[in-house]
Amino acid sequence: YSLVIDGGGTASIRVRSNEFNPVIFPNPSNQGIFTLKWSNPEKHQEIEIMDIYGKNIFSVEAGNFSNSIDINLSDKNPAKGIYFVNIKGQKNSSVIKLIIQ
Repeated sequence: YSLVIDGGGTASIRVRSNEFNPVIFPNPSNQGIFTLKWSNPEKHQEIEIMDIYGKNIFSVEAGNFSNSIDINLSDKNPAKGIYFVNIKGQKNSSVIKLIIQ
């Protein structure tokens, strides 16, 4: 495990491999519109977004993303606050904190 905090106060937890390196931008996000990007995409990946209470507000499974996905949560009308983006692959997984303003 490794905990990374960038200069803007964004924290991410990396698990198993430093080759995955997922990032969210912009973060903080306005209205839940953001891009999730990572290196070394895998053949099967699952993305889940949960609120601070563990409630799943978004999930998608895909056979093969390139190395990024645009996510728009505005139709779900997310409340302002902290969310967790869980990216699971066959070899790598990571949880990133997302702030919605």
